Amino acid sequence: MKVLWATSIYNCLMHEIFLEDYLNNLNNQTEQNFDLLLFLDCINLKTIETKIQDYKNLKQKKVFFFHQEKAFLSPTQIRQFLINKAHKLSYDLLIFSDFDEISGINRVEKTLQQIHTHHFAFNSFFPADANLFKLSNQHFYYQINAPKLLDTLSPLLHKNFIGFGNIALKINHPFFSNFYIPNSILAPDWFLASWMLINNLSGIQIQDTYNLYRQHTESFIGFDGALDEKRLELGIAVKIKHYQHFQKISPIYRRLFIQTLKLQTFLSSKENKRKYIRIINTNFCTSKFCWWENIKMLKEIAQWI
Repeated sequence: MKVLWATSIYNCLMHEIFLEDYLNNLNNQTEQNFDLLLFLDCINLKTIETKIQDYKNLKQKKVFFFHQEKAFLSPTQIRQFLINKAHKLSYDLLIFSDFDEISGINRVEKTLQQIHTHHFAFNSFFPADANLFKLSNQHFYYQINAPKLLDTLSPLLHKNFIGFGNIALKINHPFFSNFYIPNSILAPDWFLASWMLINNLSGIQIQDTYNLYRQHTESFIGFDGALDEKRLELGIAVKIKHYQHFQKISPIYRRLFIQTLKLQTFLSSKENKRKYIRIINTNFCTSKFCWWENIKMLKEIAQWI
């Protein structure tokens, strides 16, 4: 199986630390039979090419570089670009990772062993601090009892536990020949996983390999699931765009779209918004955070309103 490992490398406050950790992680993978697809987002190409030569295993690999000197492509468009490029390059398996995270050193090995006939794979993670010290003794999928097999939409209707940092795709499947993420979508990872399931593709949870999901000041949201106004507004926006896109495909999404619009109307009152946040943070577990899971519909909180 031809394997391609992909990520986007970008500027950030801890760029040098992230880069060293990331390249070390790739260099130390127990299975080295993979090539690299690197998108350099406003990063000097020569700098990364030179850096890779410092690593015994990496300097022997085929590396596909793409870069933009100015931020013309958004993070979502970059991920779509990587998917489209990997498919055109005729690889069999595309392993995604996030530049600020660390994968288990056996991730390639375990994915190849366990993906079998499934179309995508996903592995769990431990939340970690900026220095990669674990913040939990249990991996996240254990805490939320994530499904071992994903072949139905139900687990992903209200939340998402599969990100671009921990997914692998059978990229040679025809599904990816015309894959497109609409610009309106705010959570492209949730969109990708849902769209695959709608198209009857199945996924498997890879066992015995775990990412370290680094929490730092520039993380998109972080791992704390407690609601505040900013998170609430973002969660509502994400759900509306997601459900709106799929509403013509399934009546389930149409119903969720209408329910979310009703919730948005309810929250237009500052008093209702404060009350809603208090209800969620008081009556629901916010420590087991899944994307958007702590955005509850009005019928779910009716007893407290």
